[in-house]
This record gives sequence, structure tokens and C-alpha cells, in this order.
Amino acid sequence: MIRLLIFAIPLFFIYLFINEYLKQKRAADKNWNNQWEEKKKNFQKEKEIIAKEKEILKLKQKLKENEEADKMNNPNSSDFSSN
Repeated sequence: MIRLLIFAIPLFFIYLFINEYLKQKRAADKNWNNQWEEKKKNFQKEKEIIAKEKEILKLKQKLKENEEADKMNNPNSSDFSSN
């Protein structure tokens, strides 16, 4: 009986340790997967924002060029007063 207890008690603690280890590993894997998905979403959003910023800069540049072209085409429209 004592021999059984000598082997059973350590085996029981080993079982508890392995069980807790597996729980922690599953939780860590789940957390890592969630973080990975979040990083992918953030990367996609960042790419979209960068693309929109580039588009806005192009539109601003185009507007500025159009304004400059209008000033060149109509130099008397706003620069000088007519008497």
C-alpha cells in the first residue's frame, strides 16, 4: 500500500502539472492567434490609409496646378483692379 502511495502521489502531481501546462499553452496559442489577426487587420487599415493619403496628395497637387493654370490664363482677373 505504501509503495502504491509513493508512486501515485508524484504521478498525480505530474498529471496536474501537465494538465496546467496544456491549458496555458492553449491559452497562449489562442492569444497569439488573436494578436496575429489584429496585426493583419491593422496592417490592412494602414495600407488603406496610406493609399488614401496618396490619393489626397495627388488631388491637392492637381488642384494647385489647376489654380496656377487659371492664374496664368487669366492674369487680369484678380491681380489688378480695372478702372
